[in-house]
Amino acid sequence: MIVFIEIPFSAGRGAFQAFTKALGAQRVGWLGRNATLEDLTSAGAADKYALVGGRFTLDDALKMQGVTRFATVAGDPILRMISTWNAWERQHRHPDHWVPHTFSLREALDERVLPVMVSTEAMMRSLRKKGVGTEIDRIMADLTALPVTVGFGDQPEAFAETIAEQLGLGPDDLNPNAFAEFGRAPNNTGLYQSLVNGTVPDRTLHMRLLEAAGDWPVWTTH
Repeated sequence: MIVFIEIPFSAGRGAFQAFTKALGAQRVGWLGRNATLEDLTSAGAADKYALVGGRFTLDDALKMQGVTRFATVAGDPILRMISTWNAWERQHRHPDHWVPHTFSLREALDERVLPVMVSTEAMMRSLRKKGVGTEIDRIMADLTALPVTVGFGDQPEAFAETIAEQLGLGPDDLNPNAFAEFGRAPNNTGLYQSLVNGTVPDRTLHMRLLEAAGDWPVWTTH
């Protein structure tokens, strides 16, 4: 059973639809869609599902049984923060809907408004074990010790082909657009600098993941 960790508002937001189309709805367990965390960590999950996924952490994933590989797509942290902000602004029932209606994005970053600060570390929070803070070396060491496949939002085709092979699918069975990142960095130099300054932990982790991949478009361990 492969576990796909969805980093909030990052590349890979279409993963559930892509996996269910390729594998069939009964072979995919997804947190908040058709399964609870209790379902995904149950003893029989690996017999029921070929892949499970959702917005949970590596620490949650390590409680799952019968796992053969952990996977995720690491998108650009600046683009991810912009996507997060746009979703908060658009979704009236989102608990952080008030933030973009109180601050501009630059103000929220510069003033370190709590929901924004939490969001700027979403990648790090998703890929670390319980009790690990911002120690990037520790996060990378923990990931390296596991069977991990990490794709990147600007190389969705490579991730789609790699994870399809690991699932026993054909190279064209997964839609690569499901794993792509969209959007572009702002032209406003002041806002861009605030985004750069405000996303340091996740940008550092993203850079380390890219370095681990080297010349390859996907980082695969073991």
